[in-house]
Amino acid sequence: MTSRAPDSRATTEFPMVQRAGLHFLRRMAALGVATLIGSAIAGVLVDRFGPRKVLMFGELLFVPVAIGMIFADTIPALTIASFALGLFGAPVFTAISAFGPFLTDDPERLARINSMIEGAAWAAFVIGPAMGAIIAASVGLDGIFVLDAGPNIDSSFHIVGTIFDTVIKEGVALLKGNTGSWGAQAMDLSPAQGGIVEFTTAEDGLYPIVTHAFNFVGRGALGLVQAGDGDPLN
Repeated sequence: MTSRAPDSRATTEFPMVQRAGLHFLRRMAALGVATLIGSAIAGVLVDRFGPRKVLMFGELLFVPVAIGMIFADTIPALTIASFALGLFGAPVFTAISAFGPFLTDDPERLARINSMIEGAAWAAFVIGPAMGAIIAASVGLDGIFVLDAGPNIDSSFHIVGTIFDTVIKEGVALLKGNTGSWGAQAMDLSPAQGGIVEFTTAEDGLYPIVTHAFNFVGRGALGLVQAGDGDPLN
């Protein structure tokens, strides 16, 4: 812990943020390597059994694996799920791309079929992530985990301008939609205690994060939650 004079500025590095990039790199590496392996295996299978059978059995494996990624709740589990997604997803895409020669022997028609398949694949490659971004933006992030690192000072966590509709602390939960629709304006935490709050913002803007020991706010203990573009006038 480093002391800072009032009105001074400092840059703090968070190791977890740095490790997040490493975790992302590992997942992408697992996905990339698995895709290469799956594509190589799929090429052999397509030559032997044809694209229809490879596509059919590939989908039987790919769909459960894709759904299973939802339940990956740790970094190792997510990495393994990413590897499985690439391994079983590659045969599906390889089989689809290989359909052309099995549908026609006419060179002109084959060229049209291949162009349509490739065009559809690239369109899906663009539209899919765009749809995901729209869904993510519409759902948004409505929860924050808070830890009072102490070592000996209590905290009353509050986000100015919001009401917590869900508060989970030390195994006790005040859940959204409870009888009476009760909420909370603050979450009290003793040193070393943590909790989760969920909330929605009324409009775009910057919402101050404070502890109600306001002498610390005066010393710079202030954070901001950005909702939308951060500008309530847009």
